[in-house]
Amino acid sequence: MKKIAHSYVRFSSDKQQHGSSLERQDTRVADWLRAHPDYELSSFQFRDLGRSGFHAEHLEEGGGMAKLLAAIKAGHIQAGEVVLLEHIDRAGRLPMWDMEEQIIRPILRAGVKLHTLHDGVTYDESAQFNGQALLLSVQLQQAHQYSKNLQRMVKAAYVKRIKAARDGKATVRNTPIWLTTSGEIIPHIAEHVREAFTLYVSGVGKNAIARRLRLSGVAELAKCSGPTVEGWLRNTAAIGHWTYNGDNPELEGTDIPDAYPPIIDKELFFRAQKQKEKAKTQAHRRTSKHLLVGLVKCADCGGNFIIQNKDGVPHSLRCLSRQRLREALCTNTKCIPKGVFDYVRRQTQSAFIQQARREQNLSKSQKRVIEIRGELETLGAQARRLTKALMAVDDMPELLEQLGDVKSKQDALQAELLVQERTVDAPSPIREKSLVKELSVTLESDPEKMNALLKGVGYTITVAPDGSITHGERKWTYQGIDRRTGNLKLWSEADQKAVMLTRDGYAAKQ
Repeated sequence: MKKIAHSYVRFSSDKQQHGSSLERQDTRVADWLRAHPDYELSSFQFRDLGRSGFHAEHLEEGGGMAKLLAAIKAGHIQAGEVVLLEHIDRAGRLPMWDMEEQIIRPILRAGVKLHTLHDGVTYDESAQFNGQALLLSVQLQQAHQYSKNLQRMVKAAYVKRIKAARDGKATVRNTPIWLTTSGEIIPHIAEHVREAFTLYVSGVGKNAIARRLRLSGVAELAKCSGPTVEGWLRNTAAIGHWTYNGDNPELEGTDIPDAYPPIIDKELFFRAQKQKEKAKTQAHRRTSKHLLVGLVKCADCGGNFIIQNKDGVPHSLRCLSRQRLREALCTNTKCIPKGVFDYVRRQTQSAFIQQARREQNLSKSQKRVIEIRGELETLGAQARRLTKALMAVDDMPELLEQLGDVKSKQDALQAELLVQERTVDAPSPIREKSLVKELSVTLESDPEKMNALLKGVGYTITVAPDGSITHGERKWTYQGIDRRTGNLKLWSEADQKAVMLTRDGYAAKQ
């Protein structure tokens, strides 16, 4: 009967997952198994990918080491079995006594062995009675000291960079995709990131935006994904800020404006943040490539009408619930040509596009109000972080000074907000009508964006089981296809007359 070995893998940085750390650790386990044919590898997976062993993240709920210790305690890993790890510091980088008490002793006392693959040493219960105990203690102390020194060096490097950034000096930093390491804009990438912000506030989803960017032909965006776009949307570097998001209390709350050249204005950035907050409270709304999907609703069941294709081309729409569940859920059997809905939409969308345009193209005062509110939220978060940091250290005058600056900025912005909220910019009705017409023409060539905008302002067309089509108080009835001309026949209740339409949804020549 073969003996059982368990693999434990850990690294602290997400970047290591894309490097050689994971592959190297797995390879060493495979090499050991080949050299020990009397062992077989357990199906249990104990992994802490991107979890810190210095901050004990691997011992938190859900951590791989926490699961391994629980499995030993529950008897799922039994005496005589062995845990394989690359180096003893993979088990953690806590202070020596904590490592021994929380991790090493619970494993060895249960009769389970620890085998370190880099040096071929096996630790078992007898380690406390021989020279292995001293070796183990030294290695545990070295591992902790290494992490401590590394943390100190990283902190010193951050402090140096922060000082340079505040002084307006160029410094090498971890920068987003649209900036070089020295903080200069990469134009051909930045233009697409700007487009991502604009599309997002228009209602286009992150995955749909990512798909567009992958098709842009820009090599750096070939693997763009929804989470990639999500990261851009919350990165204050887009408006020129450098914000510290680490776990060092002495650097907590550090936010440096004008550290980079901005690629979008603050109003657009903060609108994107508002859109993200709004999305959290709404049902998931998928962006559709087809303009009508999600806009045409069934009057019977309330569900969506979906596109039916003919020869690979969108041809008609029918109720999705009826198609899937038949009369059990919906009685609406109507299948109406797509051109009918295109016509109705063009007749009724103007007011909704005007509403969307006003939301997207704000007055100068409205934009400033959004900027101020966004800045106040940012300052509020900074104040909370600084207060928390002050509670964690004994004496830090620099933090007190920063907190005072934040409070002063908050007071000034609150005063400006009051003024801007009471400033009214009246739009020109003639200019407004012209802009709506221009936008309607532009959006016809971008159905995905038009779909997202109309959904965002609540535009819908409703179809009843009798074939009547309504939008608000306006009503039409589809009467079929004219056999002589092949045109679509639509009865208009408002005009009390029939309208003949081409298959594309335009009025046919009489």
